[in-house]
Amino acid sequence: MVQLQTPEQLALHRLRKLATTNATPLPAPPRATLKKQDHSTLTFNELSWFDFTVTPDIYDGRANPASASAQTQEQIPESVRRFDGNAVALQGFMLPLKLRHGKAVEWLLCRDQSDCCFGKTPRMNHWVLVRSPQGVKPKMGQPVICFGNLRVGEMRDGGFLTGIYQMDAVDARLTE
Repeated sequence: MVQLQTPEQLALHRLRKLATTNATPLPAPPRATLKKQDHSTLTFNELSWFDFTVTPDIYDGRANPASASAQTQEQIPESVRRFDGNAVALQGFMLPLKLRHGKAVEWLLCRDQSDCCFGKTPRMNHWVLVRSPQGVKPKMGQPVICFGNLRVGEMRDGGFLTGIYQMDAVDARLTE
């Protein structure tokens, strides 16, 4: 059995486990109603340029939730927090977490292909948890652009940090 080492590995494992148990790390944000043309383009360079360090105390915030939350929020620069609530188009690589009727309804959108498809553990600010109630056909190994409302801030499950970015997608498609 593989021993999980880093907080990022633990967070990804928790997200995968949540997906298989039909649990949700956070309540879904309000469903996006905007059209694709209403979204501004955002890049992972804008979301992941800063160092985000997940210490064991930040990952497992059960002992001191307020401190863990404050330490998480302090690390997210204002230039990134300003994207919270924005309708964005973001390109990355899809790692499906939950399928329903052959469609991905929950996935990680990763900064690069080595993060999603080749076993390298991505940094916490290199992935976005994406949800699409209507689902999209899984698209592995190819760049995907997702359109939706971005949420910036900690996501926790039972006190454990599972991510800092979440999107409610209205569409996802292969880039042209």
